[in-house]
Amino acid sequence: MTLARRAALCLVVLLAACKAPEKPVFEAFDFYYLTKIKLNVATIEIDDGWVPRGSAGHVEYLAPTRPTKAMRLMVEHRLVTGGTAGQAVFRIDDASIILFRGRFEGSFAVHLELLDPEGQPAGMANARVRDSVAARDEEDQSASQVDIEGLMRRMMEKLNVEFEYQVRQALKSQVQTTTPAAPEPEAIDKQDLTTVPPPAADAASDSAPVLAPVLAPVLTLSPQPGVLRPPMLLAPPATP
Repeated sequence: MTLARRAALCLVVLLAACKAPEKPVFEAFDFYYLTKIKLNVATIEIDDGWVPRGSAGHVEYLAPTRPTKAMRLMVEHRLVTGGTAGQAVFRIDDASIILFRGRFEGSFAVHLELLDPEGQPAGMANARVRDSVAARDEEDQSASQVDIEGLMRRMMEKLNVEFEYQVRQALKSQVQTTTPAAPEPEAIDKQDLTTVPPPAADAASDSAPVLAPVLAPVLTLSPQPGVLRPPMLLAPPATP
């Protein structure tokens, strides 16, 4: 092998070793498949302006889908209007993911407030969930994204369930049904029984021939021994 070929082969091996690992692919959050929550309001407003506060180690920016966006999708996919007046306001109170002592700790909180046509409070529902996961490698951003993505999936599932439960309990009178009405039963054909003709005679009885009574000969004994009287014809008794 020539020196040039050896150098080329070493370069290929070096480039392969230095090739950056492929980035993981994450699915978008989707809540469309769930039952809609129909509210007796004309409009729904979403306030997702929450921002991290304090000096804690916030790492929400590492999430493939920011917590605030995931919560907004939950509301957009699930809440629908069913009224002609009033307003529903959804607000994000907490969307924190903090790295603390080798763990990613999440805290999500939201609330939904209903306002009547005059803008006065008509009801409120609150939901909050917490969860955490160990950080496998704090220095590896791709590994951190995978850890945070798994944490967020669990938390959004819990938040979605808790949010729906609280809305249906606290705002029961303002939640409308989304179950389609049962179809009307088909009309039943009616028949006037007074005009029904009498049943037809049995075809078998109409076609059967009328048999004449059969006269059976009967021998009778004479009072004198050895003498037989001539046979007598016995007809069946007359029908009254």
